[in-house]
Amino acid sequence: MGIGKRMLTRYMSKAIPLVKNKKRSASLLTGVIHKVKKRSFKQSKEELTWLINMFRDWIKGDYPNIPKRTLLTVAGTLLYVLSPIDLVPDFLFLIGVLDDFAVISFAMKQIEKDINQYKAWFQSQKRPLELPEDTISSTK
Repeated sequence: MGIGKRMLTRYMSKAIPLVKNKKRSASLLTGVIHKVKKRSFKQSKEELTWLINMFRDWIKGDYPNIPKRTLLTVAGTLLYVLSPIDLVPDFLFLIGVLDDFAVISFAMKQIEKDINQYKAWFQSQKRPLELPEDTISSTK
């Protein structure tokens, strides 16, 4: 079992309570956005931005029809990225983000069909792909 799969599976189970509570999901999202803005995620920034936007649009109710497994994959990935205690500690510059990259890459492959559907929907909204603001103004 690869590193990405092993770590993501562990964090997906931790994500279950989060996806049941959109306020907690919003807190996770805010934390991840802050971390991404502070840290360098060069290899995976675009993929991470897609995951963040998909999760944000689900929280807001703008894109509600995400399969549960995909939602848990996205939430688990974001939890892993936010966690300071992962396989390689983030304070080990460059090396510390390699495991994050492995988890993000594995997650994107697992949800490829759903992320492509989301991308098509997102692009139909005529929105630029960028990190959203820190807060979510409304949750439905």
